Amino acid sequence: MPMTTPIPFNVFSSELLPDETVHWTGRPNAAVIFHKEDWAVVPFSMLWGGFAIFWFLGASGIANFWTNRPDKTFQWFGVVWGTPFVLVGQYMIWGRFVYN
Repeated sequence: MPMTTPIPFNVFSSELLPDETVHWTGRPNAAVIFHKEDWAVVPFSMLWGGFAIFWFLGASGIANFWTNRPDKTFQWFGVVWGTPFVLVGQYMIWGRFVYN
């Protein structure tokens, strides 16, 4: 990665109000992917996403986890109700890395 020289502080002085100051210039470290708060977010997102998919498959009738009946009828209610939860779970697992 090429080294870049930081922008001098006085470049922005004409844009600042009298009581404002520049505290930092440059770029954040692009190599940092995980942050401190991710230690709680990652396990929660995996639990949310995993359970949402498990519930979606069972409630929609695609997979029958709770009984051994051969009746595996497709349930639209399970699809309509479960889809937002699955989408939120997938965003928490993958989307926040792609979106940022």
